[in-house]
Amino acid sequence: LNGSFLTIRKNTSGTIDMKIYNELGEIIKTDRLSSDINSIDISSYKAGMYFIQFSNDKNYLLTDKFLKQ
Repeated sequence: LNGSFLTIRKNTSGTIDMKIYNELGEIIKTDRLSSDINSIDISSYKAGMYFIQFSNDKNYLLTDKFLKQ
């Protein structure tokens, strides 16, 4: 995270679905990640805490959070 972009490194084969939620639990971005390294533009996001969820077609893989300043 460098203020404008969130870099995500994928360490599994196949495609991963990503959802970003704001502090209210609203989905603000969805994307499908297929590259090993992905850059997500967050420059338009307001300052605050965000939650990011990764899943594949079978189950949830990871939920994490990041702080946009």
